[in-house]
Order: sequence, then structure tokens, then C-alpha cells
Amino acid sequence: MNDAAVQSPDLGIVDVAYALPERVVSSEEIAARHGFDTAFIRDKLGISRRHIVSDSETTSSLAAAAGRAVLRQSRLAAEAIDLLIVVTQTPDHLLPHTSALVHDAMKLRRDCAVFDISLGCSGWVYGLSTALGLMQTQGMQRALLVTADTYSRLIDPGDRATAPLFGDGAAATLLGPQPRYRVGRTTFGSDGASHGALIARGSGAAPSLPK
Repeated sequence: MNDAAVQSPDLGIVDVAYALPERVVSSEEIAARHGFDTAFIRDKLGISRRHIVSDSETTSSLAAAAGRAVLRQSRLAAEAIDLLIVVTQTPDHLLPHTSALVHDAMKLRRDCAVFDISLGCSGWVYGLSTALGLMQTQGMQRALLVTADTYSRLIDPGDRATAPLFGDGAAATLLGPQPRYRVGRTTFGSDGASHGALIARGSGAAPSLPK
């Protein structure tokens, strides 16, 4: 990490890697279980298979595996990372934050900035903007943005509406100088009034939630 904060336009996406569980559930299996037409899942949803974690796999283990993979691809040591952001809606625990577990598993530096972002589909975009902003203002040279989820542990396999959609996995984006891709301006927005449209009740500290 540089001693002085800098505003560097030469930062962006250097490399991307992923980690997936070994177990695979095909769309044919899902279709047979729920009475769907396989072509509907494949052609309309664009999903041919989904990876599902085993009992020994966690969000943090997938995240760490993806992080190690992108470092191998880029021929970088863990000591090169100044910032780690983990985006997940399925943390290993409410406490501690999942990024702490990934930090430990990857043996990153003690002065590496580490935190979680709890977002779903928009999480990578928010994480990307947050990481680049910190890098530019704090003089950080390299960051890992890891998106990881094990939605199969939340999804009812008997639910026809969600079972065909969600699997498990992690992706790690390495951000730094001399990027392959530069990042432009981001447009943000939200519809907080629709917060109940997709909700995992009983998963937080609220004693009860209105239906």
C-alpha cells in the first residue's frame, strides 16, 4: 500500500477466476422433480446445470478457493493484496464477517483492509465501485473482490419458483494497475418499497417480520 493517497485512472479489472462445488444438479433432474419442461429451464432461464455444496463446503471456503485461483492465474502472492471485499447473502455466520474467514484462509497481510457487503445480484457492481473508490483514495494497489453464495442452504428444493434458479459458487475479481478492462461510471438505484418480494424470514436478528 502506498503511504500517500493517490487518484489513479490506471486501475481496473486485471483478472477473474471462480470456484465451484463438485456436485452438479442438472436441469433434467430439476425438471423431472417439478414437472417442468427441460427446454423451458434451458432456453428461457438459460440454465443447464447448477453446482451444489457438500456438507464440508461453505461460502468462505468457496470464496478462498476463488481468491487463490485468481492469484495463481495472475502469478501474485497473497502479500500483494491491499483490500479484500466479500459480497455474500449467505455468510458462514452472522458473526464474524465472512471476509475475516477468507482473510485467514488465504493468509493475507494483517494490514489488508477486509469487509463484507450483503447484496445479491447487484453486489458485484457495488463491490467494484467501492473497491476502486478505496483504491483511488487510499493509495491501494491491488484488491480482491469476491462474490460467493451457497443459496442451496436457503432454498427449499421443493419450491418450484426458486429451485430451478439458484446454485452455489464463488468468483474472484482482481483489481489493480495495468488492467485488462477499465471501469466506467456506474448508475445506482433501488426500490426499497419492494423489500418483501424476496426475503429469507427468520435469518436475522428481527424477532418477527410482517408477512
